[in-house]
Amino acid sequence: MKKCILVAMAFFLLFTTGCSFNENVNLDNKNHSENVNLNDSNKEDSKENVYGINDLITLNNESGTMNLKILSVKETNERNEFEEKEYKKVIFIEYWYENVDLDEDFYIDEDNFKVYDKNNTILDTYPLDVSYANAISKGRNATNKIAYGLNSDDNYVEIELRSQSTGKSLNKKIILQW
Repeated sequence: MKKCILVAMAFFLLFTTGCSFNENVNLDNKNHSENVNLNDSNKEDSKENVYGINDLITLNNESGTMNLKILSVKETNERNEFEEKEYKKVIFIEYWYENVDLDEDFYIDEDNFKVYDKNNTILDTYPLDVSYANAISKGRNATNKIAYGLNSDDNYVEIELRSQSTGKSLNKKIILQW
């Protein structure tokens, strides 16, 4: 019984503290990498890495490694009849993530993304029937999509990757144009 309580407490602590990832990015398939320690603000790298659709982004922390890739951005004519705000466009951002070698299950969702339009205005998520992020175990991957409302005619958004546990930027920007 005590073992079950300890396991439950460990599971609760894991999900309430979240996973804070550092970056280890391979650029141009070379052995070049750049590490950012988010737990040490004095050594935090202020250089921002820029990615696009289908670029592989590898993140790691002391527990292991995960991968992320933005697969697509698509406009939709679908609207939620109960949404009070009106937007010029509604877009779906589809992404893939992989648990390379983390022992604990994890997921990536809208809390990891800050999405902005070309005028640097943050976008709201839009309430459409989209999938919810699934927590995945070591060696597994998942695909998810999130809808956002856009009040711009531009076919351009930027995603800033954020740590779920700290809310800090991971100094990674993904530029999406369609």
